[in-house]
Amino acid sequence: ENLQVGTVFWAMGKVEDSLKQFKIALGAVIEGENLQVADIQYQIGLAYTLLKKYDEALVSLKQAGKIRCDIEGSKHPDFARTLDAIGKVHTLQGNFKSALSCYQEALSIRQGLPFSDDRSKGSAVLTSLQNIAILHKTSGSVDQAILAYGAVHAEQKEQLVTGAAPASIKKDIAETLIALADLFKLRKMASKSCSCLREADSVLVEMGYSPSSPLRALVADKFLSSST
Repeated sequence: ENLQVGTVFWAMGKVEDSLKQFKIALGAVIEGENLQVADIQYQIGLAYTLLKKYDEALVSLKQAGKIRCDIEGSKHPDFARTLDAIGKVHTLQGNFKSALSCYQEALSIRQGLPFSDDRSKGSAVLTSLQNIAILHKTSGSVDQAILAYGAVHAEQKEQLVTGAAPASIKKDIAETLIALADLFKLRKMASKSCSCLREADSVLVEMGYSPSSPLRALVADKFLSSST
């Protein structure tokens, strides 16, 4: 019951209230390692992350990960999801090396999973690739970020061709190209930056975006900035 109440508070954005309920739910669970404990610890970890209590978040998330690894194995998608959450906390703490290790392990797990639904696998793999790209950009590793966003773009285009892509894939491709354009601009590679922006605008035109739409207007502004 407390877990359900905590979930309702979570959906309402009342993080502190949800955390209290999750803790009560955890105390009511039979002691030991089981998946219910892992689920609750995971939710507690997410709550602590939003509350910027990162040390507490890591304790709960690592406990959730240990239980999942012990019960379901180190190649389970839920373990990969927990690694993502741990990686996010490390990123917020500025511990980029540890974050990258988590994201890379999650990616390896997802790439090796025999998903019955190709779209589900594609979405999970893209999540990992995007986490890695954002991490490199956040840490200021521009060259690594360019490579990482390039990998995201390649995966997105492959999924678009194979039909395994989520419905939002074309808009996602445009946004990836905009991110690449910004990175190329930082490297003073104006021609590549403009090329990415042209491709992004072409995708948006194909989707029916008007020139006055916020996203196409953003691309136009960036193009002017990159070409001057």
